[in-house]
Amino acid sequence: AALVQTPFQDDYAIPSRFKRAVWVAERLGLAGGTSGGYFQPQRRMTRGEAAALFNRTLSYLQDGLRRDYQTLVRFR
Repeated sequence: AALVQTPFQDDYAIPSRFKRAVWVAERLGLAGGTSGGYFQPQRRMTRGEAAALFNRTLSYLQDGLRRDYQTLVRFR
């Protein structure tokens, strides 16, 4: 698999086995990093950050399921 480079200033600090997931999460708007453009992979998330990430993920999944269902019903 090709190496993925995230848009974060500290891309080098993100373990290679997690880079693809971090890249996808950033592209989908689920994880944005700091205002300075850092992901800070070694820092622990706060409860608020974890809750926000969880909420964005659930919203993304809910919207995706709704679109998939609408598409399925439309072509039935």
